Amino acid sequence: MTATENMGDSVFIESFGDSPINRLLDFFIIFGDFDYSLTDIASKANIGYSTLKILIKKLEKIGFVIQSRSVGKSKMYKLNTENKLVNKFINFYWDITKENIHGTILEEIAV
Repeated sequence: MTATENMGDSVFIESFGDSPINRLLDFFIIFGDFDYSLTDIASKANIGYSTLKILIKKLEKIGFVIQSRSVGKSKMYKLNTENKLVNKFINFYWDITKENIHGTILEEIAV
């Protein structure tokens, strides 16, 4: 069971669909304070390891994620918060989350 399974799907996943790339982006936003190995990311984001390797290469190529360090043979990855597009995505992610929460509160008040 992943962390997001315990909490239910995020607003981002509910809004844009449950796909490996969306789960990966969701994982990096929610757990973005640290860096993670591919094994940890695959497990926590509930993505197949071989799919993750493909997605990480794509995200690394566009500068969305970076390899932060190596621990033994494991490469560690994290969001590239120095990338302006990443920061816009982070803001977008939290804006849709706030909007959803605000809408839910208004619906509960109206009932």
